[in-house]
Amino acid sequence: MCLAQQKMELLERSIRAKTSSAALSAPSARAAQGSFVSRNGRRNCVVPSLLCPALLTEDLRLQRQMAAAGLAEQSAERAELSLGKEMQADVAAFKAENMEADLEDFLQWREEIEGLSNGGFPRAWLEKLWEQTDPKLASEQQKRLFDPFRDAEMALHYLESIEGPQLLLQLFRVLLRNTLEELSDEMAEAGNPTYLRVLRDRVVSTSLQAFRWKSKEDQEEVDVQATLEELTEFPEEEDLQSILAAMEVLESSTRLAFSIRAKLGDHADGLLEDLLSEGEADVTQPDQRMAIENLFEQSRWLESQLDGPRSRAQLARARVQRPGQERLLGIFESLPLAKEFVLQLQPCETSNTHRMRRMYAEVRENHMRLALVRELSFS
Repeated sequence: MCLAQQKMELLERSIRAKTSSAALSAPSARAAQGSFVSRNGRRNCVVPSLLCPALLTEDLRLQRQMAAAGLAEQSAERAELSLGKEMQADVAAFKAENMEADLEDFLQWREEIEGLSNGGFPRAWLEKLWEQTDPKLASEQQKRLFDPFRDAEMALHYLESIEGPQLLLQLFRVLLRNTLEELSDEMAEAGNPTYLRVLRDRVVSTSLQAFRWKSKEDQEEVDVQATLEELTEFPEEEDLQSILAAMEVLESSTRLAFSIRAKLGDHADGLLEDLLSEGEADVTQPDQRMAIENLFEQSRWLESQLDGPRSRAQLARARVQRPGQERLLGIFESLPLAKEFVLQLQPCETSNTHRMRRMYAEVRENHMRLALVRELSFS
């Protein structure tokens, strides 16, 4: 998502490749890992050591796509442009460690061991490459796929010449995506309420519209050059405000759902959806009522601390009726029968505003209702 970060990682990898003692002796070798039996069962082939692959950042990948856009599918020219050097290096290393192997063994190794597809390469081109490539171990090959000096210079040139708005755009997109991922994780911990999923879809839809991103179904129809140009365009102010407003609602609701889930546990299942969407919910189950009562009693205990530190287990045991002892009434059962409780949750301060969430519990003889109120005041 962030080309600047990719360039910095490429620079770091280049520096590490030239400074580590292991890299100095074999700067671009990837060690072999075991063996496999050919499909015809005639040979036991060795998994070869390979050259370290070239590291492609997003701009270089798009440049390759642009160059290949005018070439026919399944053509030798397109295969040579996309992975010609990599395939030649792999064939040389494979043949050097498997002198009796044939092309079918090589293709089997790519598919089954490396997990790569051979579908994009013409058969005639593969056969010609196999016949013309001489066996050579990866450690003996002179042409490197990953050139630390060249890649480091390219990364430094990009970082030196990047303009401020372009860098800001990349950072904004990364922050937006990371925030969505973090909130999605918290949504999962809160039980993925339907209301939160709707809010998240709204953020995604607003972001896609602002950045003119394409869905996966439409991605094949997008012109590569247009995609490159879109990477440098910053959304309009109105679109940015729409994204921030949708994200703020999602973040606030997700934090609230996570807080309620943490306080009520599984008892929040029947209440959370209505509390988030409507701001209130009727409590109809005895176990839900007990969980909420314990929450308010714990809150009152934390506020007062009259009898010194006590754990939640001690607080629960104090309410258990003992033989010969009159049952102790809970906070909801004690007089008066009609009452209202206020529980203040999660203050969040910024430089200009002070946002407060409060949970109300309205308790009557045969009825109980929870309500959430968000208050916004200006300082």
